[in-house]
Amino acid sequence: MAAEKLKNAIENPAFFSLIFLFGPTGVGKTTLLRRITQKLLASFQKEMELDKGFIPIANIEVATPEFSNFDWKDFYLRALGVLQDPCIQLPGYGRITNLKLKTSLEAALKHRRLKVFCIDEAQNLSKVASGRKLRDQTDCISKPKSFFPKSDR
Repeated sequence: MAAEKLKNAIENPAFFSLIFLFGPTGVGKTTLLRRITQKLLASFQKEMELDKGFIPIANIEVATPEFSNFDWKDFYLRALGVLQDPCIQLPGYGRITNLKLKTSLEAALKHRRLKVFCIDEAQNLSKVASGRKLRDQTDCISKPKSFFPKSDR
């Protein structure tokens, strides 16, 4: 049932901008994401062969923060790695500011024409020191929907 609902949400994105998949540990959320990823990659195989830069779906696992605050720089670098952004190979790229990394991620999301961006272990985004920061975190993950034009979905 969850697999069908998730598949429907992905195939009919006009009604969904963010999809939250949650449940107890060990219930199979990550396994479900892997299966959906395999199916989506298979359905876009021909398009991916024609356009080597096209990535229809990308999955990132959010690291648990070492200290009480979520590390956006780590998130941006991991996301750029998943999207195979060549800039992350440049010397000193990890020393770039969060704002520049965010801008790079926005450009990579557009360039790769992503249909779905899965954030596994997204609850780690909520690991912040204050309620205001939590609201800011939520705002930040809701903004990427603007990188996915409806005509591309």
